[in-house]
Amino acid sequence: MEFALALWKMPLESWKLLLVHPFWLAAVILVAWQVGWKSLREHMRFGKHLHPPTPLLLRILAEGAVAGLLLSWGFSFISLPFRLVDVAWLWVVTLCLACFRLRFACLSYAVGLISLLSLVIRELPAGTLSGTGELLAGLLREYPVLNWLWLVALLHMVEWLLVRIDGEAGSTPVVAKDVNGQRVGGYLWCKIWPIPMVVQTAAGWLPLPVLTGYSRLNLSRQPLQQKRRSSSFVFFYALTLAVLTGVSMVWKPGVWLAAGYCLAGHEAIHVIGRFRERHRTPLYAKVEQGLKVWAVLPHTPAEEMGWKPGETVLRVNGAEVSTLEELRESLDKSPAFCKMEGLDVHGEAKLAQRSMYEGDPPHLGIVAAPEPGPVKRWCRTSKEEKAEEAV
Repeated sequence: MEFALALWKMPLESWKLLLVHPFWLAAVILVAWQVGWKSLREHMRFGKHLHPPTPLLLRILAEGAVAGLLLSWGFSFISLPFRLVDVAWLWVVTLCLACFRLRFACLSYAVGLISLLSLVIRELPAGTLSGTGELLAGLLREYPVLNWLWLVALLHMVEWLLVRIDGEAGSTPVVAKDVNGQRVGGYLWCKIWPIPMVVQTAAGWLPLPVLTGYSRLNLSRQPLQQKRRSSSFVFFYALTLAVLTGVSMVWKPGVWLAAGYCLAGHEAIHVIGRFRERHRTPLYAKVEQGLKVWAVLPHTPAEEMGWKPGETVLRVNGAEVSTLEELRESLDKSPAFCKMEGLDVHGEAKLAQRSMYEGDPPHLGIVAAPEPGPVKRWCRTSKEEKAEEAV
């Protein structure tokens, strides 16, 4: 026990340096931008935030900090061959990828690309490059591919826990299209965690800020079910990468497969997930009978009465409803009281009632599922969808 505690006594200066490290600040800025952009889109579409941005940002930072402390403690027992130049390579590639999609900021993409590039350069004949190219190639030849692949695998084991515990927090409603090209409602789960770490190297303690994250389009499943499924995919990815990396230590050509899987395997989770969701029966699509709840605005009568996304409102004050306009008309007939009947996500009957007060929204805070129809690329809704999917 004393030996473990002694290993945990890392230099305080390394942690202080990490807090002002430019790459750590870049990680925090990327997360803040993601949360702020999501909140802005929600406010523009619904008139208010579904999740307050500041508490959500602090929650993500706190989860990342706990994960970083645990990983730093685990790595304090060994010395890693990481160099400052390796961290620089990592972040240059990460920031470049983040310009295309913020989900590409995950460590797996940068490490996969750099590892493959390093392996290719090692196969080049001597003298192929010259000048600056040879200098950069020399730095990449010494890139410790296997060690970084191990880090990605371990980091995604931690990500599995993060998704399992808090993966659905901060999800935002989006308009998507199903396999028939029809508009349906859904939720975009896109979250990145900044992970602050300090690792022991031959040159001393090295501040190592990294990013991990995932993206998932949910059209057909309840949040809890989707969270478990998504976390299982992340766990399978991490376990498979660990096995491939372990095999590469005894079978050298296997490192190509491990590096390729590090990159392609993570993207496959996203692509396969979107494909499967679009081929399943949508949960947040308009129904023939009743009003399908797509989202519930916070601090509204609908939230107080316990209505949740995916449920169906059948009658309001005894009158059948299928649109928000019919819901308003039913409330106008009895403005002092609201009795709502419907079905929950399991198809079981649901009854909720509440007195109405001055200032209550006419739609009770319910966001109805989008009207069916083809998704046209030139329409504003499609542009909003693209902007939301960009993160």
